[in-house]
Amino acid sequence: MPKIGNFHSLLLRQDAEQGHNLALRALRVSSSSSAILQIQNAMWGKKVPSLPIEVFGKKFRNPVGLAAGFDKDGIAVPAIEAIGFGFIEIGTVTPLPQPGNQGKRIFRIDSDEAIVNRLGFNSAGLTKLCQRMQNKKALNKQAVLGVNIGKNTATKPEDVVYDYLAGLEGVYSFADYVALNVSSPNTPGLRDMQNEAELDELLQAVMDKRNHLSQSFGGKKMPIVLKISPDISESQLDSIARNCLRHEVDAIIATNSTTTRPVQSRDAHYEESGGLSGKPLNMLSTEVIEKISEATNGMIPIIACGGISNADDAWEKMATGATLVQLYSALVFQGPTIVRDIVGGVKQRLNEASSSD
Repeated sequence: MPKIGNFHSLLLRQDAEQGHNLALRALRVSSSSSAILQIQNAMWGKKVPSLPIEVFGKKFRNPVGLAAGFDKDGIAVPAIEAIGFGFIEIGTVTPLPQPGNQGKRIFRIDSDEAIVNRLGFNSAGLTKLCQRMQNKKALNKQAVLGVNIGKNTATKPEDVVYDYLAGLEGVYSFADYVALNVSSPNTPGLRDMQNEAELDELLQAVMDKRNHLSQSFGGKKMPIVLKISPDISESQLDSIARNCLRHEVDAIIATNSTTTRPVQSRDAHYEESGGLSGKPLNMLSTEVIEKISEATNGMIPIIACGGISNADDAWEKMATGATLVQLYSALVFQGPTIVRDIVGGVKQRLNEASSSD
């Protein structure tokens, strides 16, 4: 087994998508070996401080999670759990398999610890994901498991709602929560689902479907989470808040990646088309968190996502209104110890705040 530091350096020297695929393959191999999982857990997971929190009826061992997009098809959940995340969000999964966009589609911007991607919901499809999760003898039991669902690119606008209903039904038996992705910038027309009428129709259909499915699953009421864009107007944000309150959405993820370029960069890849994530998104994400928290009167839990790379970032998001936080880009650039560092830093700040009261 190669030294982790050397392997991480190797990944960062690869083409961005090749490096990502190599990391996932390594984690997939680890996931099938109890011996390797024990080693990884000793190296990382057991060093993450305990910081339990309960949100939408689920108990999280800590408030730091892995955002959707890293493990789209749920191939490496046990190994990811061994890193110490409090929750793991797999996906985005689409009902039917699709390759996503063609050509070079991930650009790593090392100087800014940022990533631009235009993947376009590449997915092995719902059937394969469900088979993989249901066949696992020991699906993760410590980390909360979320599944992020979306629509197929070829789905007609009038049929989009059915894609989400299919996703919800497919993952209902094993997911701890379901996130509705209506905010990726890389699927044409997807962000239209954030418009008031379209979102109202989607949420009504999803909640009705959930209520129906709960009767078939012993009363299990699946938490429904909505992932929103950072590129929304004040009026659109207000309408999203109204819809979430009206339909009693269980949490809001703020935010997805941005098509804007909030800060300047000298890296030519920074101007590539697609969604930007990582450090440059931090301030924009925080602004949306603050606004959505105010618009919902703090009545809906917020999961912060976007530009979190250290404990200070996570603490700022929580002070602004978030309850949980998610990482992706920071894991790519800093490696597995980022979870321990952030959870430990947040716990220290909570202890300091408590002692000063």
